[in-house]
Amino acid sequence: MILKVEQPLQQYNILVTRPRHQAEPFCLQLEQLGAQVYRFPVIEIEGITPDPALLHPTKSYDMLIFTSSNAVHGAAALLDNLNTPGCQIAAIGKKTAQTLHQTGFTIHIQPQQTFNSESLLALPTMQAVADKHILIIKGEGGRQLLQKTLQRRGAIVDCLAVYRRRKPVASQSLLNRLKTAKIDIITLTSAESGINLLTMLNAQHYPWLSTATLLLGSKRIQNVLNRKKLNNPMLVANNPSDATMVEALLDLSQDYNRIAP
Repeated sequence: MILKVEQPLQQYNILVTRPRHQAEPFCLQLEQLGAQVYRFPVIEIEGITPDPALLHPTKSYDMLIFTSSNAVHGAAALLDNLNTPGCQIAAIGKKTAQTLHQTGFTIHIQPQQTFNSESLLALPTMQAVADKHILIIKGEGGRQLLQKTLQRRGAIVDCLAVYRRRKPVASQSLLNRLKTAKIDIITLTSAESGINLLTMLNAQHYPWLSTATLLLGSKRIQNVLNRKKLNNPMLVANNPSDATMVEALLDLSQDYNRIAP
């Protein structure tokens, strides 16, 4: 099989599960590379009113930690008040940092390869935080590793939830379309995405759900899905950014072409 160089993903039907407002650049890039893309958001982002006690004028912080680009968007109207002189800005990942840059802020602390709480906590700056006032800007619920670890290291930590994640209701027309689809690859950028997908669809009506390769944005997602006893082939990207996920797909395509007849 010979594929055009500019269409290296044309043999793949790919299900993209990112939230609708974040998925389009990734979907368009996949389509430009030849893939047939099915948009199936399994998470919706809803803004919430932050706790006013954390925004009192007497409050000041030594560090603000943003856990996602959604956190940046959700806190956009508050950033001028929160970003006091001398305050360090930390971003948990590349996309978060890009969103902060677009908002006009300088990033002082950011992991360079793996984008998660563990990588942020491993940075030298995050080791010496005793007596520092730190605000974590995040979604409602979620992991507590960042907060608890910083508190063990002596920091005074507040958490400001500015959005919540919800499982959307898929339209019947989209569900019907997916019943007749042949999905080769499912992209998942969070453990919650994987869990939502499994509750929104079932393998009885969507047989590809149990056979498609799962392209995962982190090892943690793989660990969560392994506990669900899935038998799907799993491919773990170095991080969940668009560029890294696309790179993983291109690598997979090269392997496919080497063994294709």
